[in-house]
Amino acid sequence: MADLIPDKKYNNIIIAMSLVLVLFVLYTLATWTTEPNERYITGFWMADDDDFCEDSDIGSMLLYIGEPTSSCGTVTRDCYIVVTDDIYAGGFTMKYRKKWAGLTIGKYNLSAEITFDDPQPDPADELWPHNVEMTFDILSGTLTVIHNDMIYAKLYKNHEISSLS
Repeated sequence: MADLIPDKKYNNIIIAMSLVLVLFVLYTLATWTTEPNERYITGFWMADDDDFCEDSDIGSMLLYIGEPTSSCGTVTRDCYIVVTDDIYAGGFTMKYRKKWAGLTIGKYNLSAEITFDDPQPDPADELWPHNVEMTFDILSGTLTVIHNDMIYAKLYKNHEISSLS
């Protein structure tokens, strides 16, 4: 009968292996939708002939978000934006920390730090504030940029142009 009772040493190995397996499953679930969302961000976004442009008194807004570079959990992307009618054209850097996207594909929210390549002397004159909330919605193909409940951009992903870049 004593041969049927496992040694305590083996119990500890089984517990450790079970813990590693649980951690692996949790990590897989946590990154399962984050990576597709990160890939979706890259590309061309635009607003043209819609209510946002009309309400903002602009002709159109074009935004290119570049490929990510990561360092210590912080993601950096080079971007370029054009706002017509001759309002602004310039580059900026977007920095943020990756967030868990949940277990479904849908909205991916980021708190991003924006640094323009050619900053204005008065921060109030910048196109966007230094810190913004960005909501990427894969299902509707939209990007909304918000700061303190004010919408600074409502853009749609242009898949045709994005696939060329």
